[in-house]
Amino acid sequence: MMLRIPDNAPLFPTFTSRLPILAPRLRYPRKFISMQMQVPLIILTALILAASRPASTALELTNTEGKTVEGELVTCTDAIASFSLKPDKRIVKIPLNTLNPDSLSAVQNWRVGEAVSKLKLHGVKNRLASDRQARASTSPGGIFSSATSSNSTDRVQTWQWSIKISNTTNIPLKGLKLKYAQVVERVQRGQGKKIVQTPHGNLDIPDIGPFQTVSLQSNGVEVRSHKSVSSSKSGSEIRYEVDKWDESLSGLGVEIFHGSTKRVKWKSGTDPGPVP
Repeated sequence: MMLRIPDNAPLFPTFTSRLPILAPRLRYPRKFISMQMQVPLIILTALILAASRPASTALELTNTEGKTVEGELVTCTDAIASFSLKPDKRIVKIPLNTLNPDSLSAVQNWRVGEAVSKLKLHGVKNRLASDRQARASTSPGGIFSSATSSNSTDRVQTWQWSIKISNTTNIPLKGLKLKYAQVVERVQRGQGKKIVQTPHGNLDIPDIGPFQTVSLQSNGVEVRSHKSVSSSKSGSEIRYEVDKWDESLSGLGVEIFHGSTKRVKWKSGTDPGPVP
């Protein structure tokens, strides 16, 4: 049976960290409780939206007449920069041909940095070489001694990453640097998986025209596989021991720099962690 709230109950009771407690036999309307539960959700949504906005760059821009404004660049085209003035955040349009050389260079550098941040990367593993080696040895025993035999197979392969970098803007990009770290993992019988090496390197990225793609190759990495089976016999008892592990090129981490500023951090597969 649902009890009704008395007519003299407050319409908006005092709200703290918990719902206020009324008389034991009274209940709040379901609609009122639903409204209170929506407040944290609205706040969380606002925080997520704020965090997803790209960071702007604070600048002082001076025109050819010597007048200076302070604020943040928002967007920029070939001819117009959108600028958020301090402190009122009012957006103004500034023609680039009205800026002095230093301010124009700062705006163009910001624009290139934004284009670098929009690069798209794709990595593909390629096998360069394979070498398979096999060895076997047998040691027979006499009537009163043990007999042992073993057989082992080792394989060495060389792999590398092919990295495709696509410019998604109409801005030509020059002088970019790339750092990478590769991941070699080993899976061993009875011990699971672990990272055994993270070879790294540096590459100069060729000039990338508007909406163009370039390809780079990492250094080759040797990955190994091993399997050995040994048996020993003493009288009528035979014992076998197996040692097996396989390595694979399982991950790639990439960082791209525009000048001294890291603009892109990207990975494929197993994360190598910080790129040296």
